[in-house]
Amino acid sequence: MRRIADFMLMIVCGGVWYLLGVISAIATPPMQVREENQSRKPQNLLDKNDCLYNARSPYIQCAVNPAELCDQCIYFVEYEEWDI
Repeated sequence: MRRIADFMLMIVCGGVWYLLGVISAIATPPMQVREENQSRKPQNLLDKNDCLYNARSPYIQCAVNPAELCDQCIYFVEYEEWDI
């Protein structure tokens, strides 16, 4: 008798779990995909963009060694931007 009660409890809990999943899927609003516009594209406000380790950030120039200038940096590696 105990096994039957456990089995029934498992079926009831599984059904409740399934219904909660269905309700959550119905209540969740669909995702909206935005088009990429100019304001969301990354901007590099600094002039030099010829090093592989350029941070491409409006705030710092180098991702590896931000304290030094590119001319004196030992990590400087020539880089040309690829057209993708």
